[in-house]
Amino acid sequence: MCAPKRHKRSRKLRRAVQVDRALRHQMALERMRDLLLGRALRKLREPRRFKRLGESCWSDYVADRLGCELRWTQYLVRLDVVLDTAFVDEVHDDADQQAGSDGEKKNMQTIHGPIMSNGAIVAYSA
Repeated sequence: MCAPKRHKRSRKLRRAVQVDRALRHQMALERMRDLLLGRALRKLREPRRFKRLGESCWSDYVADRLGCELRWTQYLVRLDVVLDTAFVDEVHDDADQQAGSDGEKKNMQTIHGPIMSNGAIVAYSA
């Protein structure tokens, strides 16, 4: 008689693990969506491209077109700026570490190429 209870518990455990895995997967997708949305909002807001869509100010665009809270969009844009800055700083730190133990520091642009305004590094072959 104990066998059916054990089987039932293991089935419930498997189901709980499946639900947990699905929830974690959905949260990862939501985080990625938020990062991509923040990047898109930043590109739309910084050069004031939203004015081409007929909105007079950023808060009107967010309320009318997106239907979400202004604070949430501000958070996503700030998150994109912080992550972009952190990435560029990390690249600079890596280049400083690779410059050698003799203390000679090479210019970032000579090592990797010019840095674009969005923080991306243009690669070129030497």
